[in-house]
Amino acid sequence: MIIAVFILLSMMNFTTARRIFRCPEKDIDEGCKDPLSCMYPNPNDCNGFIQCDDSGRIYYKSCNPGLLWNDIIRNCDIPRHSTCGFYG
Repeated sequence: MIIAVFILLSMMNFTTARRIFRCPEKDIDEGCKDPLSCMYPNPNDCNGFIQCDDSGRIYYKSCNPGLLWNDIIRNCDIPRHSTCGFYG
C-alpha cells in the first residue's frame, strides 16, 4: 500500500511539472522597445503573463479576475479571446 501511494505521488509530481521560462536574449541585448515588447504568456498559468526587463529579470503578473492572457494583443482579455492553450 505504501509503495502504491509513493508511485502515485511520483507520477503526479512528474505530470504537474512546471515549465521553466527564461527571458529571451534579445530583451537583454536590445532592451525593451516599448511596454508590450517584453511581455510573454505564462506557460504555467493562463490567468497571468510574464514581463521581462532589460537585465533579464522575470516578473510574474496576474490578469484581473475573469480574464486570461491573449498573446495577439499582449494583454489580458475575455476567456473566449484568449490564446492560451489551456485554462489555468
